Amino acid sequence: RLRVPGLAILLLILAYSVFGLPGTATFPALMLMTFGAFTAAPWLTVALALGALALGALAAGIYRQIALGDMQREDVRSMGGMDGRERLGMWLSVIGLVLLGIFPALLLSQTGPTHDALVEGFLAVTREAQ
Repeated sequence: RLRVPGLAILLLILAYSVFGLPGTATFPALMLMTFGAFTAAPWLTVALALGALALGALAAGIYRQIALGDMQREDVRSMGGMDGRERLGMWLSVIGLVLLGIFPALLLSQTGPTHDALVEGFLAVTREAQ
């Protein structure tokens, strides 16, 4: 039985977002890294995918231990539920995480010019090195 179900739900959503679950803000980043790595080095894409799977297994194990494990300390057992301010912060975080996962252009349109400048600078340096 969960003592603080709101925190357990938040932890579950954050644990899933760590390894790029579709619909969370990390999914577009993982896809951009995967597609970019595949064009440069396909073997790197395999390592990236295996790393994402390992993160998923690790996140699931951590969630099971924290949210579903035995409460051994007395101060944790006596913890109450969340108040309104904590719920507000939790839901704003979740909404932002899912919103950026569904509409990544909200953030990518703001970071696009900086990304393009960084790529151009990197390509210029690599051309000079050759």
